[in-house]
Amino acid sequence: LVPPPQPSIIPRPYHSSGSGLSGGWIFIIIVFVAVTAYLILGVLYTYQTERIWAFPNRQFWSNFGLYTSEGVSFITSCGRSGGGGGSGASPYDEIGGSSGSAYQTGDATGYNTGDEPARASTAYTDL
Repeated sequence: LVPPPQPSIIPRPYHSSGSGLSGGWIFIIIVFVAVTAYLILGVLYTYQTERIWAFPNRQFWSNFGLYTSEGVSFITSCGRSGGGGGSGASPYDEIGGSSGSAYQTGDATGYNTGDEPARASTAYTDL
């Protein structure tokens, strides 16, 4: 005959000490409230400044999928050239190469106002 098991070695079912929310649910609620506040306040701010009803940072969010896919492609290709996905053109390709670049104007603000022709910058030649 086998003796019955001792009560100290029988696993007891888990019973939470209270009926409150766990830390994971609190985190999800905080993220949900933050995203909702970002959208509502951002739409109101965009309307206040530009007089259009639009999502905040719409340029960033419209390119978010492209940037994410390019990042995944870069990581999976271990950074080898040609590993980027998408159309092959990136907003960073325009830096320093266009004739309307901020560094190629004579304007003290660095912006091409269209009042004078673009000219080459001398900002880095004195280094």
